[in-house]
Amino acid sequence: MFYFTIKSPSKFVDSSAVKEISPTRRNEIFRTEHLVENVPTKPNEDFFATTTFKKGEETLDFSTKPTATISKQNNGNSDDNTQISPEQILAKMQEGVTKECNYFKDNSETKTPYKIFIYDLPAYYNQEVVAFLDGKQRQCFDLNYCGTGKELMKVGTQNLNKYPDYIQEIRNTEQFALEVIFHVKLKHSLFRTLNPEEADIFYIPAYTGLNCLTFRENGDHFVNSLFDYLNQNSSKYYSSGKPHFMALSKIEREQASDMCTTLRHQDSGKITFIGIEREISPFIQHHAKGRVKIVAPYPSYMHFIPNPASKGMYEFQNGLRNLSMTQFRLNAPNLEEREVLLFLAASTRRSNSFRAELLDEFQFKTSKGFEETIEKLRTKSQKMPSQIMLITHECMSGHQKETIPWMRHSKYCLQPPGDSPTRKSIYDSILSGCIPILFRLKQGKTILPFEKYLDYTTFSYFLEESVISRHNKTVIEIVKEIPDSKTQYLHNNLIRIAKWFQYSLPNSFSNNNDDNAMSLILDELGSIHNLLN
Repeated sequence: MFYFTIKSPSKFVDSSAVKEISPTRRNEIFRTEHLVENVPTKPNEDFFATTTFKKGEETLDFSTKPTATISKQNNGNSDDNTQISPEQILAKMQEGVTKECNYFKDNSETKTPYKIFIYDLPAYYNQEVVAFLDGKQRQCFDLNYCGTGKELMKVGTQNLNKYPDYIQEIRNTEQFALEVIFHVKLKHSLFRTLNPEEADIFYIPAYTGLNCLTFRENGDHFVNSLFDYLNQNSSKYYSSGKPHFMALSKIEREQASDMCTTLRHQDSGKITFIGIEREISPFIQHHAKGRVKIVAPYPSYMHFIPNPASKGMYEFQNGLRNLSMTQFRLNAPNLEEREVLLFLAASTRRSNSFRAELLDEFQFKTSKGFEETIEKLRTKSQKMPSQIMLITHECMSGHQKETIPWMRHSKYCLQPPGDSPTRKSIYDSILSGCIPILFRLKQGKTILPFEKYLDYTTFSYFLEESVISRHNKTVIEIVKEIPDSKTQYLHNNLIRIAKWFQYSLPNSFSNNNDDNAMSLILDELGSIHNLLN
């Protein structure tokens, strides 16, 4: 059981980066496994989390201090208290992050605002899709390790004399892995029930977006057979009138295309879709019966492993709804440590004239990592250029490991539109503490994740497309004119909201209800279907 108590002062910051969320159920939060008492609602109240975590016959008494205590249980009496080091804690925080991702727990009895039942679909609709991609297109898709891919490196763990709130891992995460990650996160979620009779909403774990990438058959067959199966084998619940939802790995326009017809099916109109992009062109209105209702972040290379005792990683669970009062800070270099003013990670593909124009602005292009590049420049007594582009290639290794380190040494990260207005790199930059430069495009407003909760203008820099295309002004010229105070303001806010854009790694060590993208997705899902009251 986890115990949260009030002990010592917190340092709340009045940040305008986050919008006020309507208050919900502060005294009804997760009473079965989580006892939450006196959660602060005002900036001057004290907040400190001390957690007792039971595992087998060990009780780990964690608090935010350099060491923690293991108490062996003997018939209810604790003795033989042993201090464990940060390194041991770090190792335990990674337990359960396995290639097979086979840690599951029945959370049916845990009280949550609403309960989700996951349909047990035939493997054809999910596992076989992953197996096909793993076998035929392994160089492009690493969907093991809970959909996040293998670990490439850790960042921010050099100094272990302080007990970490979370570990930051860079993993080989495919940008279209949302369906797998979402499925796994729901399997581990406290919101899940194994009893369909107790469910308020039903999840359909079909990987329709990933299936489009297999090119193994006509897309119509996969989608039609899915909805036929639900109507024939799960009709009691599928036709019950209770809401259903799905995740989509591909952008909305592509999931309403001739080859990928999920959103064209007549049943799609009654499904709440969670996807990485909502189409802004008129195309979708004429071709789709279903629409993306909730926009989720693309899966980033960066994932957190949370400390179950962390004050800053379980705030939403503990009743925090005014996110500006967060204690979280991203563990990333400060502005003074960032040597690159403007950075771009992109392929050389010239998807449209505007993107091509932006790519041409970057004279210094490289496929090398930050450390290798800076060492070569030093040997030549040259300074780091203020504007750098890292060339990335789809389905080729190398840049996956280099993108985040470059961003962690850059102040601004350019996010040009490509085949669609949004891109995975937006979320890589946020999780690296690099201020994203986003564009207001001529064709309409781009819908970004969690706009209900977050004000992007307070942690991102926006450019009008017309400023570049009509006024003959380069991005680097514009960035150099941004006042230092503005840059500091955006960065201060960015490091407070970054955790909401990553999908943390589920494991046996945490309670799998930490603050991450799923927290706001499930809150928005509950709000849409009036499940939060």
